[in-house]
Amino acid sequence: METRQADAGHMAEPGVEVVLRAHRDPALGAFVSCGTGGIGSEIFNDVVLRLVPLGLQDAESMIEELCGRRLLAGKDRAAIVDALMRLSELMLARADIVSIDIDPAVVYASGLRAVSARVQLVQTASNVATKQASFR
Repeated sequence: METRQADAGHMAEPGVEVVLRAHRDPALGAFVSCGTGGIGSEIFNDVVLRLVPLGLQDAESMIEELCGRRLLAGKDRAAIVDALMRLSELMLARADIVSIDIDPAVVYASGLRAVSARVQLVQTASNVATKQASFR
């Protein structure tokens, strides 16, 4: 399967970093994940997964299951829940999305900012034609 990818990123004020991801697996289907940022998700494997569609209680419980959840004290957990719900909805709405990687997302007392994001799409005849038309 050939894929296309786009990256975006910008600077953010200091806050608590989290990693938000969505992925489509041929055997399992689509799922979303949430993990603590920095070394939390990669070295300590502090990541929680759920299959989509994601319910509100699913998203809230994902945060509660993180070992690093105490880092989020005083931060906008509702913004994380909203981001997870939107990732779930996007994976349901767009079958051409292979993965979405928001690493890191910075959580503040009010709100969340995606500092770096990557979206990977399945290469199809339709989006190849669109890409070719846009470069003419």
